[in-house]
Amino acid sequence: MDTSTLSANLVIAANFTIEPIDAALSFWNQELQLWSSQEYAPFDQLFQQLLDPASALAADRSATKVILLQPERWLSGGDVKRAASDFCGAVETFLESRQESLLLILCPPSAPENAGQPDLVLAEQRIADTLSGLSGLTLASGTEVQENYQVTQMSDPHGSRIAAIPFSATYFAALAATIARHVWHQLVPDSKVLVLDCDDTLWGGLCGELGPDGIVLNEQHLALQRHAQSCRQAGMLVCLVSKNNEADVLAVFERNAEMVLSLDDVTAHQIGWGLKSASMTRLSETLGLGLDSFIFVDDDPMQLAEVSRVHSEVVTLAPPETNAQRFWKHFWPTDSSVTTEETKRRTEAYREHANRESSRAQSLESGATLADFISSLDLRIDHRQLDSEDLSRAFELSHRTNQFNTNGLRQSEAQLVAASKDPATICLTTRVSDRFGDYGLVGLIQGAVSAETLHVREFLLSCRALGRGVEHSMVAELARQARERNVSKVTFHFTDSGRNTPALDFLTKLAGADSSASSEFSMTSERAAGCRFEAVESQSAEREPQAHAPTTEKHPGDFGRNHNPGLLAHIAEALATGEQILNAYTPAQNAAPQSSSNEASDIETLLTRAFCEHLGVSEVDRNEGFFDLGGHSLQAVQILSEMSAAANVELDPTLLFTTNFSIAELAEEIEFQDTTGNQPVGSVLDQLSALTDS
Repeated sequence: MDTSTLSANLVIAANFTIEPIDAALSFWNQELQLWSSQEYAPFDQLFQQLLDPASALAADRSATKVILLQPERWLSGGDVKRAASDFCGAVETFLESRQESLLLILCPPSAPENAGQPDLVLAEQRIADTLSGLSGLTLASGTEVQENYQVTQMSDPHGSRIAAIPFSATYFAALAATIARHVWHQLVPDSKVLVLDCDDTLWGGLCGELGPDGIVLNEQHLALQRHAQSCRQAGMLVCLVSKNNEADVLAVFERNAEMVLSLDDVTAHQIGWGLKSASMTRLSETLGLGLDSFIFVDDDPMQLAEVSRVHSEVVTLAPPETNAQRFWKHFWPTDSSVTTEETKRRTEAYREHANRESSRAQSLESGATLADFISSLDLRIDHRQLDSEDLSRAFELSHRTNQFNTNGLRQSEAQLVAASKDPATICLTTRVSDRFGDYGLVGLIQGAVSAETLHVREFLLSCRALGRGVEHSMVAELARQARERNVSKVTFHFTDSGRNTPALDFLTKLAGADSSASSEFSMTSERAAGCRFEAVESQSAEREPQAHAPTTEKHPGDFGRNHNPGLLAHIAEALATGEQILNAYTPAQNAAPQSSSNEASDIETLLTRAFCEHLGVSEVDRNEGFFDLGGHSLQAVQILSEMSAAANVELDPTLLFTTNFSIAELAEEIEFQDTTGNQPVGSVLDQLSALTDS
């Protein structure tokens, strides 16, 4: 496996036995190739992991860090509220000192009687209130994990008692999926545009033949419309591409009262009878966004193939025929990430952008120059220090800006906070508005002075603000910052991400003969101060200069396994529940496991199935020991727990040491307990230990 593009490592810490998650995580990594190795911190050492700089969680700065916390386990210590406060402090210390990101899953109690325990509820609430919104932290609810992946049996009471394994195999599978989904979003750039076909996709039937009231709207269509609306609310742009008469399509939106999606949700549309790949190109140009951030949904495989052939960077897929609501809930590219005030008005902002484009085209057609048009915009550009109010938007911008981004880095909120507080670091944001509306926060700059040079490590600008002189104003601001620090040289550091050709073109032209290497672009502060936008007239009057046009250059390495539409659709359809995931990496469960005995009892059949699942085989000798077959003690404990629940007995962990742990021996023990009603040794010892001397 090529590990050059993977997260270097995955490190997980928990206050319960976490190793049962290993098989599920290995399965996800095999499917998606997200990390090079996975490591588990020692059992129940969360505080040590967070506070010790030499711990597994802290030592590897490049690793993806995950904490699985079950506050219920603090109940035995007495003061669960204090433990929660101490934990919050440890997390804050970890993030403040290291400027790293962390996924925390707050797992629910496994014992039903503890679910409403007042101190536990208060502790869980304190953790959520204190850590929600903390820079660098992603907080997920274990209850949401259970609901998202439809886990009906979450807890494992027997496993919790004998080995601190509080959850069922199905819930561990759901936890693993949640972690893999988080890592995937850390590595894969966000999609920005959801493009939808109309006939037989958004609704059933041909609107041109049936009319707006004759189309069919079943649950599959409405589920897609609801999902599109939620995507729009989370900041994605929703667009239409349809081979149709425009009036017929618009009539459906305007006159059919059953439609969930409205024209207010739609940023732009291309409706006509040409190739859909050409319509996608026009949408890309209208929005000023690269096609590598587009998702296209169409029921017609021929249309999907045509778009995919011309624009291989577009994620293309057909809508599901069944379970649409579940499918869209688990289609990872449309997950919402961070939501800010800017994302909420993104549809409006891009409509304003489209109005600018329309005005530009009209100006050029009337004989006005591009310089005249830019001047008529009445641009207002404001550069200011990054502050806490803009942190979420700066984080979003860092993660969503791919084309005009000099290094392609995706910084965590903690890293941005650290940069903004560091007196040696220049950390600036850029806001823009014009006569058409407010662009919002669209630019981000980071740099630091070293050896008489202002080194610019991050320089990015949203595509919708390109080609108007904003980027030039940002360079001039850097020159001003350099003069304030008595620095005579400005150097931009560039890293090719495969998508940031517009940024490279800009730096190459900006530095000119002073460019010393393809990764560094240097100039004097005086040259930077003189940076001005020059409107180069286009020969066709149909497009602005190259800086404004989105790149459609294909980079084969960009959209490999991690962005494969077929794989992503398979995940949404076939790996959307805990049971589906569990079955996917325990195929022996679906086989017909065989015992060497021709007269195997029902209990032996269950034991054989359990042995086969954990060993990954299809046949087991009833008299052969589990450990001789390659099993380990943690798997054996899980088998004890599963069989205790299945047979309604209490199998004691001493069986691991007092027997050969074979199917025959375990079946005999279960039958003995079932027929005699004897209590297992562990239960007797528990009762004896509770007795007092009196």
